Amino acid sequence: MQTCHTRYGNDVLKVPAVHKDGRALSIAFTVALLYSAPGQLSGIVAVIRDETSRFQEELNLRKRLAELEARVGA
Repeated sequence: MQTCHTRYGNDVLKVPAVHKDGRALSIAFTVALLYSAPGQLSGIVAVIRDETSRFQEELNLRKRLAELEARVGA
């Protein structure tokens, strides 16, 4: 907040998380700085998405690819 800059402003951040009921989640979020009319930093906002299904699909695809590559290389 003091510098009025964030190194995450243009990136989608992907991290593991835990739902309040204890389930593991995979989330992705973006961060933006909010400025007042005179241009002073007034806050930060984050948009968070549950990407657990997409993350699991990617894991399954990577696992399948590794299996196929191992079969071809054998």
